[in-house]
Amino acid sequence: MMYSIRTMAKFSFLFVVILSCCGKEERDINCGYKNIYKTGAHFLTIPNQISPNKEVYSIGDTITVSYIVSDSIYDTNLDTTFLIEGFPFLPQTLLYKFDGSGEWESGFNDVNEVIVDEKYEYNYGGGGEFPVGIYSKMLYESGTYSFEFEMVCNSPGRYVMLTADQYNDNVGTGNFAANDFANSIDFEGKCFWNHYICNIIEGEDHFDDYIEELMIIDENNRDNYISVIEERQEFFGLGGIPFEFCGIFGFEVVE
Repeated sequence: MMYSIRTMAKFSFLFVVILSCCGKEERDINCGYKNIYKTGAHFLTIPNQISPNKEVYSIGDTITVSYIVSDSIYDTNLDTTFLIEGFPFLPQTLLYKFDGSGEWESGFNDVNEVIVDEKYEYNYGGGGEFPVGIYSKMLYESGTYSFEFEMVCNSPGRYVMLTADQYNDNVGTGNFAANDFANSIDFEGKCFWNHYICNIIEGEDHFDDYIEELMIIDENNRDNYISVIEERQEFFGLGGIPFEFCGIFGFEVVE
């Protein structure tokens, strides 16, 4: 299956779009939740597991990247877990490779070997101004959502992996109709029509060791990223994409 190929940079001002969808009074009346980010959306959290989770790998090592979560999904905005069945999660995973010069190249494809089961109906997209990414679907079976791939490390360098979801991309580009099916998924306790898909690394993400690379990514994306952590905010722009919700994982491959 071929999905619409868009870059994560295009959903800048995403939080502004979400905020405009629901007034404060309506949220307070209809929800009764904490509403931590004061936005009219469910922030559905997808944990990303990296195995083995290390900061330094050697040539020939295999990294397994797994997005596995039960259908009891945590909403990081409302601090509540909801049972959500059959949601069409469509992860987009990018990999930046840095050589220390301030330049980057795509880390997938011919740079490092990637192994993905065809059952995930994946394809490669992007390139050019942005890295080649793996665009896929998460399977929903027996109450569990899952997507997984392996990467064999073939090329030394410093890397940053990012993951977002096609849903976020559609909101940022104004293609709201593409999210109609996702928005139609009902679940007990549903408060908002819109969603934001948050990819969170389980375990160490090495974020603070890769600030320089993340600043390059932010600049390349027209300062569209932000940080939700106050101590990190000085490094990034004032855009609408929280780095911490993009499944950031930094690592190095050595000879």
